[in-house]
Amino acid sequence: KLNTPAAGSGRLPDVDKTTPRSNADRAKKKLDEINPKYGKLKKFLGILLINAPFLALDVIAIVSVVNSDASEDEKIEKIGGILGGAVGGAALGAIAAALTAAWSGPGAILFAIIGGITGSILGDEVGRIIARYLLKNAVPNPRELKSLTPSGLDELREQVLEVHEEDA
Repeated sequence: KLNTPAAGSGRLPDVDKTTPRSNADRAKKKLDEINPKYGKLKKFLGILLINAPFLALDVIAIVSVVNSDASEDEKIEKIGGILGGAVGGAALGAIAAALTAAWSGPGAILFAIIGGITGSILGDEVGRIIARYLLKNAVPNPRELKSLTPSGLDELREQVLEVHEEDA
């Protein structure tokens, strides 16, 4: 709320300090609404807000999912998608821009966009693993992690080919 002084009085308007002034402020207030049983998630989101305040709307969305009536598995799916898309997109976009800036100059912007889109798509499974850990304290099994590595992808491809050959 703003208390506006008369024009020409030389006074600055009084600002109500309780009203959030940015999305990051709103997200910090929303963090207080998280159920105490999700302490790890609350701490993670707090750190995320400090280091990447531009993800404030994603944090607000995650808090809304956590406070919903959805089942634990549905919450993990939704939060994993948000985390994977936002964090994966930002990280891969920054990496792509940094790696290409030296040799492509202004083309680094294009590579950052491509990297961001790719990271948001590929980060989905990583986001689910992180969400499962933060909500259920469930450590991923080695098979899950192996599927995210290049050699794991080769193994997965071989399994898919075997299934395809059996169907033929």
